[in-house]
Amino acid sequence: MAAASPSPAFCNVACADVQESIHLAHVASVLIDRNLHDNLNEFFTRPWQDHLRAAETRNHMEQIYLEKLGEQDYEHVKEVREWLVEHPMRGMLLAFLQAEDPYKV
Repeated sequence: MAAASPSPAFCNVACADVQESIHLAHVASVLIDRNLHDNLNEFFTRPWQDHLRAAETRNHMEQIYLEKLGEQDYEHVKEVREWLVEHPMRGMLLAFLQAEDPYKV
Protein backbone atom coordinates (compact mmCIF):
# COMPACT_ATOMS: atom_id res chain seq x y z
CA MET A 1 0.00 0.00 0.00
CA ALA A 2 1.36 3.42 -1.02
CA ALA A 3 1.88 6.08 1.61
CA ALA A 4 -0.71 8.83 1.58
CA SER A 5 0.59 12.08 0.20
CA PRO A 6 0.26 15.17 2.37
CA SER A 7 -2.69 17.44 1.83
CA PRO A 8 -2.24 20.65 -0.24
CA ALA A 9 -2.91 22.74 2.87
CA PHE A 10 -0.06 20.98 4.69
CA CYS A 11 2.27 21.58 1.73
CA ASN A 12 1.40 25.30 1.64
CA VAL A 13 2.11 25.69 5.36
CA ALA A 14 5.30 23.63 5.15
CA CYS A 15 6.54 25.58 2.12
CA ALA A 16 5.78 28.89 3.84
CA ASP A 17 7.69 27.73 6.93
CA VAL A 18 10.69 26.73 4.83
CA GLN A 19 10.64 30.04 2.95
CA GLU A 20 10.43 31.96 6.21
CA SER A 21 13.36 29.98 7.63
CA ILE A 22 15.44 30.69 4.53
CA HIS A 23 14.55 34.40 4.75
CA LEU A 24 15.43 34.57 8.46
CA ALA A 25 18.74 32.81 7.80
CA HIS A 26 19.52 35.38 5.10
CA VAL A 27 18.59 38.26 7.43
CA ALA A 28 20.79 36.78 10.15
CA SER A 29 23.75 36.42 7.77
CA VAL A 30 23.33 40.03 6.59
CA LEU A 31 23.25 41.26 10.19
CA ILE A 32 26.40 39.29 11.00
CA ASP A 33 28.17 40.46 7.82
CA ARG A 34 27.44 44.07 8.73
CA ASN A 35 28.36 43.50 12.39
CA LEU A 36 24.87 44.51 13.54
CA HIS A 37 23.88 41.24 15.20
CA ASP A 38 24.85 42.49 18.66
CA ASN A 39 22.78 45.66 18.22
CA LEU A 40 19.32 44.27 17.43
CA ASN A 41 17.77 46.18 20.31
CA GLU A 42 18.89 49.47 18.72
CA PHE A 43 16.58 48.90 15.75
CA PHE A 44 13.61 49.56 18.00
CA THR A 45 14.83 52.71 19.73
CA ARG A 46 13.36 56.12 18.96
CA PRO A 47 16.63 57.55 17.54
CA TRP A 48 17.03 54.59 15.17
CA GLN A 49 13.43 54.84 14.01
CA ASP A 50 13.77 58.63 13.59
CA HIS A 51 16.89 58.07 11.50
CA LEU A 52 15.06 55.56 9.29
CA ARG A 53 12.08 57.88 8.89
CA ALA A 54 14.35 60.81 7.96
CA ALA A 55 16.20 58.69 5.39
CA GLU A 56 12.92 57.48 3.93
CA THR A 57 11.61 61.06 3.70
CA ARG A 58 14.83 62.24 2.07
CA ASN A 59 14.66 59.47 -0.54
CA HIS A 60 11.00 60.24 -1.21
CA MET A 61 11.66 63.97 -1.65
CA GLU A 62 14.65 63.28 -3.88
CA GLN A 63 12.43 61.17 -6.14
CA ILE A 64 9.86 63.97 -6.30
CA TYR A 65 12.52 66.56 -7.22
CA LEU A 66 14.01 64.24 -9.85
CA GLU A 67 10.60 63.58 -11.34
CA LYS A 68 9.57 67.26 -11.40
CA LEU A 69 12.89 68.86 -12.36
CA GLY A 70 14.67 66.17 -14.33
CA GLU A 71 18.13 64.86 -13.54
CA GLN A 72 20.13 67.67 -15.15
CA ASP A 73 18.18 70.57 -13.60
CA TYR A 74 18.05 68.81 -10.23
CA GLU A 75 21.84 68.38 -10.16
CA HIS A 76 22.30 72.01 -11.19
CA VAL A 77 19.92 73.40 -8.58
CA LYS A 78 21.65 71.32 -5.88
CA GLU A 79 24.97 72.94 -6.85
CA VAL A 80 23.39 76.41 -6.76
CA ARG A 81 21.82 75.66 -3.40
CA GLU A 82 25.14 74.50 -1.96
CA TRP A 83 26.77 77.70 -3.24
CA LEU A 84 23.98 79.84 -1.73
CA VAL A 85 24.07 78.10 1.64
CA GLU A 86 27.79 78.80 1.99
CA HIS A 87 27.67 82.37 0.62
CA PRO A 88 28.03 85.19 3.20
CA MET A 89 25.48 87.35 1.31
CA ARG A 90 22.90 84.61 0.79
CA GLY A 91 20.04 86.73 2.15
CA MET A 92 20.64 89.43 -0.43
CA LEU A 93 21.11 86.87 -3.20
CA LEU A 94 17.83 85.17 -2.31
CA ALA A 95 16.01 88.50 -2.16
CA PHE A 96 17.37 89.37 -5.60
CA LEU A 97 16.24 86.02 -7.02
CA GLN A 98 12.78 86.20 -5.46
CA ALA A 99 11.99 89.78 -6.42
CA GLU A 100 9.73 90.19 -9.46
CA ASP A 101 11.88 93.15 -10.47
CA PRO A 102 15.00 93.40 -8.30
CA TYR A 103 15.75 96.90 -9.65
CA LYS A 104 12.48 98.44 -8.46
CA VAL A 105 12.36 100.06 -5.07
